Amino acid sequence: MAQRTDLYTILLSYANRRRLPYINIDEFVPFLEKYANHYVADRPEWKKWTSDVTTKFWAELAPLVESHKCELQNDGSNGRILMLEFYFEVVNKAYENLATQAEIPFPDERNLGITVPPEQIRELDVTVDIDDYMKNPQEANLPVLKIVFPDPYGSALVLASHVPRKILEASLLKVGTYIKIQNNKDYFFARLATSFQGKEASLRDILYQIELKPLECITHIEGAGEFACIFWPYFCSLIRMEMKKKSDLLSLDLAALQSVYILEFYVGYYRSMVMREKERDLAIKEIESKLEQPPYVFSLQDIMKFTNANGRPLTDAYGQEDLENFINKKSFFDGNTGRDAALPPLLIFHNRFDEQVFISKSKVFPLLTKQLGEARPQIRKAISNRWSKLIKAFKSEPAMENDKDFEKLLIQYTVQLAPTLVMLLDDKKLFLVQEELAQTQGGILDNNRVYDPHGNLVTLSTLFMVNRKDLLTDVKVLLPFWYSIPIISAIIAFFKQLGSKKKEKKQKHPEEFQEREVTSRQSESPSQEMKRAALEYQAQVVPHGHTADTYLRELQGKWRKVIDADAKKQLVEDVRTQIKRKLKPIMDARGNRKMSVEVIEEMADSIIMVSPALTELNNSEQIHTYVALYLTKLLINK
Repeated sequence: MAQRTDLYTILLSYANRRRLPYINIDEFVPFLEKYANHYVADRPEWKKWTSDVTTKFWAELAPLVESHKCELQNDGSNGRILMLEFYFEVVNKAYENLATQAEIPFPDERNLGITVPPEQIRELDVTVDIDDYMKNPQEANLPVLKIVFPDPYGSALVLASHVPRKILEASLLKVGTYIKIQNNKDYFFARLATSFQGKEASLRDILYQIELKPLECITHIEGAGEFACIFWPYFCSLIRMEMKKKSDLLSLDLAALQSVYILEFYVGYYRSMVMREKERDLAIKEIESKLEQPPYVFSLQDIMKFTNANGRPLTDAYGQEDLENFINKKSFFDGNTGRDAALPPLLIFHNRFDEQVFISKSKVFPLLTKQLGEARPQIRKAISNRWSKLIKAFKSEPAMENDKDFEKLLIQYTVQLAPTLVMLLDDKKLFLVQEELAQTQGGILDNNRVYDPHGNLVTLSTLFMVNRKDLLTDVKVLLPFWYSIPIISAIIAFFKQLGSKKKEKKQKHPEEFQEREVTSRQSESPSQEMKRAALEYQAQVVPHGHTADTYLRELQGKWRKVIDADAKKQLVEDVRTQIKRKLKPIMDARGNRKMSVEVIEEMADSIIMVSPALTELNNSEQIHTYVALYLTKLLINK
């Protein structure tokens, strides 16, 4: 019986001695009391089972049943106990001393003297199912695994904890014992030497190792070395061929043959696993390389779409978990900004949709330079167009007169036209990158600095190398000369304002009308505000005798000449798609500004600026009108 006196150990020991998982309670309780009284003189720990046994038995049995260590069944007056781990203990014991079992086949139900219930056993065909099992192995030792060899070579009972290490050790010991007892090492060497010309020394060494130190071969098998991957398939195949020559297999032969099937599988398994690991490492290196290439900014979905030179997705070589581990490792940063701290090689930023994007640290400044270079002409053109329209209308704005308001205007257009640039400039990691470059590369040129020595972001006018006064001068140079002569422009502006006042006087009760208009606009909802501004624009732009739709069709006819009707229809559809796609980002960038005719025109300018397909069309004024007019239709229906 068991050395320990807790009920579970006693029950399991009792079941193992009887070679049955079932214990009749009516028989066990009297046995326990009798056994304890017999041995208590020599083993005092049994004293607790010498009195009031039934009460103590049921008290200790209840928690065992609750924890599913055993099962209480209604069979007999007091029932019987099913020891759920009985088969587990029997199989586990069969693998306790592998060396003593090396001359016999793997343990099965027959030689263990048990019959495992179907619900407690899981069959695995050694040539088919074991590969699927290795991809998703079970964690618990129950159910017991039954590895089935090709008929008539029997089967092997093993536990999940025996796979793969324990059965590999058992297989190598059985093959080593087979060679030693049969004394056929030299025979195998002679048969294999023709396939290993030039590697005879390595062949002799591994055969010697299998015979005398078989467990040391595990390292070669798991490491999937070049010689091991070639040797073991030849060796296993040769043993199978030798066994086929025999009419009757001895116990030693069957043990070796079973072992060959297991060894053959695991040699191939570890070889493919090492190859997959190499492919994974190559794929990860390729990811690192692609992160260093344009466009430099990548979302997780972008990274998952990376392909190799043959167009094969890199995700074929690694899983989602591998990718996440790689990104976490490359982007880990504990927030320490001390002098000796280094930023991780992969930096995480958040775009305007608050989505994570990844940028290689070494490419942050090249990306910044690229973004500045692309945004500079767009923003200059947008402000030039804006100011040109204002001056033509004999109007001005504060941004023309002082640098502070000019900076605000630059921010407004940068948000609209260069969201990636805004993302970089808004993140303090950019300052850390600049400081790290300054320290690691022996300093950074002043004209490349984004932050001044005090850690303040330099102005956008400095980054874009645009001067307010110079830009205003350039705008005026392109206009007729009288717009640049203050006296003439003031006179024209005076008469335009006078004409506007006369027009207002013709209206009935102008003060009352104006008051009602202001009051109604103040109570407008955002959708009403958009609809009003859109209708105002249409009233100003659409010629007499036209509707918005008919004027849109007329403007379409004045674009680049496209003879083919289908091509022309497709061009119109493409332009409208561009406008719809750009509307939301432009609306978001508008911020809290009230919708007006001027805002609609600015939105149209912004959409054209960020849409190369639109800027390529001729008749820029008509394109501008078309975009703005189509915008009003979208705003009215919004």
